[in-house]
Amino acid sequence: ELFEAEGISPIAIQSLSRRLDRTTIENRPWEKILASYDHAETFFFLDPPYFDDGGDAYAGWTGPDLERFCQQVRKLRGAWLFTFQDCPEVRELMAGYPLRAISRANGIGNKSRRKGRTYREVIITSGGVGRENPEHSVPRSGRRSP
Repeated sequence: ELFEAEGISPIAIQSLSRRLDRTTIENRPWEKILASYDHAETFFFLDPPYFDDGGDAYAGWTGPDLERFCQQVRKLRGAWLFTFQDCPEVRELMAGYPLRAISRANGIGNKSRRKGRTYREVIITSGGVGRENPEHSVPRSGRRSP
């Protein structure tokens, strides 16, 4: 009844519940999350705040915030993928890792009157493997060792 009043069907809630059954969502500082869950079997999807703020949604990061984050991400044993705005700082800090530049609709910006705005961002990965197994490690060149 509660969700139906908001236009959300019980079937949608059940479907979402099944999809998130093995998902952990926490509200803690990112440093603590990375330290708590970093294992060779872990996959991290990381979407930190960008330099420009998201209005009421979040405060933007600074250059030192991004630098500290990238230093920690490079040390992770688990595999990871993270997105960030396409800027020289993130490209320099993550040089050598697989990177793909994309354009996407600006979700927060498109809620305003200026619909159709696009945003340039990068998707950066660890190469799909963790660092526990040296034969599967990804060196800074982004290429796997034979």
